[in-house]
Amino acid sequence: MSLDKLEGYIWFNGEFIKATDTQVPLLSHALHYGTGVFEGCRAYNGKVFKLKEHNERLINSGNLVDVPLPYSQEELYEAVYKTLEKNNLKDAYVRPIAWRGCKSLSVASSANDVNVAIAVWEWPSYYSGDVLEKGIKLAKTKWVKPDPRSVPVESKTCGFYFVGGIVKNQCERDGFNDALMLDVKGNIAECTSSNVFFANSNNKEIHTPAPYSLLNGITRQTVIELANKRGYKVNEREIKEAEFEIFDEAFVTGTAAEVTPVGQIWGKDYKVGEITKQLREDYINLVNEIEE
Repeated sequence: MSLDKLEGYIWFNGEFIKATDTQVPLLSHALHYGTGVFEGCRAYNGKVFKLKEHNERLINSGNLVDVPLPYSQEELYEAVYKTLEKNNLKDAYVRPIAWRGCKSLSVASSANDVNVAIAVWEWPSYYSGDVLEKGIKLAKTKWVKPDPRSVPVESKTCGFYFVGGIVKNQCERDGFNDALMLDVKGNIAECTSSNVFFANSNNKEIHTPAPYSLLNGITRQTVIELANKRGYKVNEREIKEAEFEIFDEAFVTGTAAEVTPVGQIWGKDYKVGEITKQLREDYINLVNEIEE
């Protein structure tokens, strides 16, 4: 579905507006300077997985980049469910977003009010069944994740995703699904919009980059919890490219990707092994059995 033809309603600053009637002024500060924050959530069978955590991160992201939300976590929680109900959706992608408006185009943003909107739409699997069986292919890129001394990487901020967009566009043109990026120290970081894990099926150990220059994803944290319950040892640490040879499984995590196996990274092949399959199954079972 093309989102420019999205039907239904969007929650916009406390009111419902038809999606086709929603307009954002051309001179909005966020459009010119990236002063916006957002979340990506998933509703399964009418329940939004870890909505409280997503709302808390949205508010924290706004505080970190001076886009303070005028709504509490509880108000956002209620608004999300009202938006799903208004659109008669139970299985959906949920996109809350907050951004600075259009009173001033000075680089300083504080003169602009903060707007908040929530959109929902039907969301099938991010990758097809064939891809999930064989694993996705990850390319290499010259671009690296930002230095945490230059931007608050723990904020899910609109402007931070621009480089990821450049990288993913090139990946898809070249026949890859995504790219695995480095951090400024030359360590493995993450993909353009998902975290990465590696595994050794022989010793049941899992390795994932420490959240130095990457967003510590909510799905990432959930999968670490699931792995611990399974008795897997999870190592959060610096990972070098030279270590690729010691791993035989890899997978990525994210709200959209859920738990997706990786079949190839920078030309090295990985199997879709038992650890990856088990954690994907555990995650799918968890999100479909949400308890409030």
